[in-house]
Amino acid sequence: MLTELHNSWAWFVIFSNAIAGLWALAAHWLTPLRTRALWWFIVAAELTIFVQVGLGVGMVAGEAVARSTPDGTTLLVSLQSVMAQMPVLIKKPAIDPDKDLLPIAAIGVGPVVASTHKDFPARTIQELVALSKKKPVNVGNYAVGSGWQM
Repeated sequence: MLTELHNSWAWFVIFSNAIAGLWALAAHWLTPLRTRALWWFIVAAELTIFVQVGLGVGMVAGEAVARSTPDGTTLLVSLQSVMAQMPVLIKKPAIDPDKDLLPIAAIGVGPVVASTHKDFPARTIQELVALSKKKPVNVGNYAVGSGWQM
């Protein structure tokens, strides 16, 4: 079921992004096409890419790996957030990542950059921690999925 939904949704993603691209291209030459509706349509089209690629592909791949023969020839490389979000976003997911999959390695772990406004008083992570103890600090993340929280 999930694979069929993923396959049919893929066509929506392709066509909505094609329309958004053509509209944006035409708006370069025809000023009246530069409307707020164009930008909202582009945002919606890009959101379909996140849903399709970020979640759909990971879930379909996770299901394929969980159902594969455990002979060592099938490996899933995925963002951990996709597997963490699956049970939350789907009422009855085809698999339970905690029970059906086994993490064996962290691949490509890299640095996480903490950024702030250029005039923010803290210049190091130690200064940020000290400041947060004096008054609450508003912290957020820009990442797709469930990024790290402080």
